[in-house]
Amino acid sequence: MLYPQPDLILERWKDYFCEILNISKATDTPTIIREHTNTKPQIPLTSCNEICCIINNLKLNKAAGSNNVQPELFKHGGRALKQI
Repeated sequence: MLYPQPDLILERWKDYFCEILNISKATDTPTIIREHTNTKPQIPLTSCNEICCIINNLKLNKAAGSNNVQPELFKHGGRALKQI
């Protein structure tokens, strides 16, 4: 099996990025964003029941996360807190 030479690979990457980053025609930002974004959500939204189940399964007396919120707050906060 023959592999391409490293110089040819680098040249192809250079051409690719020059083509993408150097837009020759004037294009407005919303058009670029619309062309390069997907309007469909990648991850489906979780339901309230799924969130309640996850919160109910939290272990107590554990360290807070990076947001400094204790698991006990969520677990004993009631339904109103779980719906936020």
